[in-house]
Amino acid sequence: MDPNTPTPKKARKGRKSSPEGAEATTEAATPDFSSTFEANPAAEELYVTSDNQAFLKEGPAKSHAKFLGDNTVSIVTRDDADDEPEEEEAN
Repeated sequence: MDPNTPTPKKARKGRKSSPEGAEATTEAATPDFSSTFEANPAAEELYVTSDNQAFLKEGPAKSHAKFLGDNTVSIVTRDDADDEPEEEEAN
């Protein structure tokens, strides 16, 4: 290999940057878990970590939460997801 030929850079793992022009909001959007319940009809509750990742079982949720700054795991029931207001489309 020619020493003057640049080598391709390896892809970096980890934090992804946000797209150009994207601004962070100070208010977190409330996630909608109704589609998760629709995809898992036997599930009556979800275990949700502080990064809004939903799990069907508490163990995997707790394991995932260990790697977050906030290791809180919340329980969202099917009734809670059904009570969330749905966004209306603008005409």
